Amino acid sequence: EREVKAGTTWQDVVAMANACVKASNWLQVENLGNHLAKTEILGPWGVYYLSLAALERKEFTRSLWMVEAALKKAPSIGLFYYQRGRVLWAMNEVDAAVAAFDESLRLDSKNTEAHFFVGQIYLKDLDFKRAAEHLEVAVKADRKNPVALDGLSYCYGKLGKFEEAVELLETAMGVLPRRLDLRMRQALILEVNLKDEERALEAYRQVRYLVEKKRVDGSPELPIDEKIKTLEVAVSKKKAVAQKQVSLVAPEESKGEVTK
Repeated sequence: EREVKAGTTWQDVVAMANACVKASNWLQVENLGNHLAKTEILGPWGVYYLSLAALERKEFTRSLWMVEAALKKAPSIGLFYYQRGRVLWAMNEVDAAVAAFDESLRLDSKNTEAHFFVGQIYLKDLDFKRAAEHLEVAVKADRKNPVALDGLSYCYGKLGKFEEAVELLETAMGVLPRRLDLRMRQALILEVNLKDEERALEAYRQVRYLVEKKRVDGSPELPIDEKIKTLEVAVSKKKAVAQKQVSLVAPEESKGEVTK
C-alpha cells in the first residue's frame, strides 16, 4: 500500500487513483478512495473509487450505493452515470442501465467507454444502426479494440456497407491474427455481397494457407477447396472474356493507324 504524503492535493490523489484503475490495482484504488472519502467529505471522488473497487469484487449493492452517493454530491458528471450503468448492467437491470448510459452520454458525449458499452447493448438487441453510431466513436478512439472492430464490421455488413466491413475486418485481423471467423466473414462478404471473385479467391487462399500452417485457431466450416476451385473458374472466365473484348477492339483501333 502506498501512503498519501501530507500536503498532497485531492487532484493529485485522483490522478494516482486513475493510474491504479488503469493498472487494475484495485486494492490501492480502494485505499485511495477511502483516503478521499475521509479528507474530502463533500467531494464525490472518494465514493466513486470505492464503487469501482466494489464492482470489481462483485459487491454490487455496495458499489451501487457508493456511486449513488457520488451522484448526490455531483449530479452533472457523466462518468458517474456511466459507472451507475455498469453496476446496474452487472445486476441485470438492463433498462435502468441503458437509461444511465444514455444520461452519461447526454452529459459527456466524448465518453468513448460509454459509447462502446452502449454500442454492444444495441448490437445484442440487433439494432445495427444505433449500435454502429456508438461503435464508430469507440473505434475512432481506439483502432486496436478488437471487440469494437468486430462489432462495427458486423453492423456494417448488416447495413449494406460492405467495403467498410471488409476494411474493418482487415484491421481486426491485424489485432487478432488467429481469429479464423474474422477471415471467413471477410471472404464471404467479398464473394457473396461484393461479388469480387478475385479478392474473394485471394482471401480463401490465405485462409487455406493459414489453416495448413496452423496459424489460426479452428477449422473452416465451409469447404474451402471447393470455394477456391469455383472462384478460380469464375476468375478465369472473366479474364478470358476481358481478353476477347480487347482483341475485338484492337482491329478497330488499328484502322486509324498511318502506314509509314
